[in-house]
Amino acid sequence: MCSSLYLKAAEVYSTLSALAEGIDTSIFWADMSADLKNYTVQIGQIQELVERPRIIEPLERPHETTEQLNRIDKKLDALLDSCKASQGVLDSLLLAYTLEIYLVDSAIASVVRPLVNISSDEILRKQYDEHIHRLVSGFRRYCNAHPHLITLTESLQWVYEANRISGTNGIGPNIIDMPDLRGALRIIRPLASLARRNEYTIAVFLVNSTTLREVYSHRDHKAYYRLLTSTHNSIKSIIRTSDILCRYDSDTFLVYLSRTKQTFLYHIGHRIMKHIHANEGVRSTGSVSIGGSYGYLRGDIETELSQYIEKAADCLTRARLAPKNKLLVE
Repeated sequence: MCSSLYLKAAEVYSTLSALAEGIDTSIFWADMSADLKNYTVQIGQIQELVERPRIIEPLERPHETTEQLNRIDKKLDALLDSCKASQGVLDSLLLAYTLEIYLVDSAIASVVRPLVNISSDEILRKQYDEHIHRLVSGFRRYCNAHPHLITLTESLQWVYEANRISGTNGIGPNIIDMPDLRGALRIIRPLASLARRNEYTIAVFLVNSTTLREVYSHRDHKAYYRLLTSTHNSIKSIIRTSDILCRYDSDTFLVYLSRTKQTFLYHIGHRIMKHIHANEGVRSTGSVSIGGSYGYLRGDIETELSQYIEKAADCLTRARLAPKNKLLVE
């Protein structure tokens, strides 16, 4: 399925190339498309190795991985439809950024990286790195007047490097796709800068599970990391691919959202609660509490992000005073 995703993404780039206003940008998008087509061919050439015993271990969570790949496939369909209308180079670059965020998702990495790792071809190992660098260079070339967009590519590079280094055999508790707050802020800062410039709303959720806290207190590390991963995947399956999810502390996750309405926050918050309880199964005797903050960024990014996180933490504290399963957003 990953091959079809890469080819669909290549089709998006081919469309952008056909609609480009200048020869230079047309060649740039054509090169981006060629990168993915060539990468897909080379991955296909070693795909047969998957069927040989003991070469690649089965995915730890094949059902969850398949579900995420299907979600990415639908999102690529939407991008393919939206790119067919003629647009300027800045809009095209932002569309390409969104596309690549989908392609560096940990679900794809968990399938593709083992294939790349067993290949002795150093060119293949570096090929996708060069593809990402080509897009970053395109941002620098065409966005000189928009430095905040150049900064945005730092988040793409970080996500790609994190999932590449994580080594990848399924979605496990050690994967770097589950960063702590410090690591996630490297992604959030450029997104927040873009939100401030375009006057998009932002929101911060802090999601706390008392079941997670209870298992952690028992110091059963294997059970804790298993539940931590399950809770992480439960939240990730509900939020959008463009939203950022990270660990806040031992029993709390932080979610950064942008371009959303306050009414939608209550809808998604309740879905997160329901999904966490469903995945906890027989353990689901505890409470899931969510504190959230919502608004616009007007001033210094670092200062205001800290204020939104502090407000979400205050709302979480008050939500946890409720008997069970409280969502409070201000």
